[in-house]
Amino acid sequence: ITSAGFVGIGTGAATAKLQVHSAQLTNQYDRDCFLRLHPSAHTNSGGFTNMMFGTSTTNNYGVAIGGLRAGTDDAPSFSIRMLNDSISGTEALRIDPDGNLFLGMTAGHHEAADRTVFEMKGTSSAVIGIDIGGSYSTYIYDSGTSGTLEINHPNEIYLNADSQLRFATGSNVEAMTIKSDGDVGIGTT
Repeated sequence: ITSAGFVGIGTGAATAKLQVHSAQLTNQYDRDCFLRLHPSAHTNSGGFTNMMFGTSTTNNYGVAIGGLRAGTDDAPSFSIRMLNDSISGTEALRIDPDGNLFLGMTAGHHEAADRTVFEMKGTSSAVIGIDIGGSYSTYIYDSGTSGTLEINHPNEIYLNADSQLRFATGSNVEAMTIKSDGDVGIGTT
């Protein structure tokens, strides 16, 4: 502990409130880590080992990040929770044990074997925006179950498929196909 009250672990010259020094490792991410938060007991379906980053001098405001025990096995999920005058907050992001990423939701609707998923939830609509170099570039907008899907770009939209590009309606009924040789089938493949 320095005269300024800084605590150093692995160093005698700490320059922050808590400073940890250790050599980096490439193959041991649990026991030899820089900082380990490890539960002494676990809680199924919701146990959370986390760090809280307060945004107010009042309790229950901030961001909590950590490991989540979502089920009854030891499979880990990563979670970010937003606390806005709430003890448990609202989960804003989850990465499940398979690497699927969910924004605003705790599980998706499109998981399948050998497929990684990125899903996001909006209250009545959702948009994914892409900004390149600080300038408007493009967005994908879904106005909801009874609305439309819009893909917007200021110049052109380029879709590419190596063998064929298919368009479907209803219950995945193929309506149009564009084959790699340029042939177009409407109502037929």
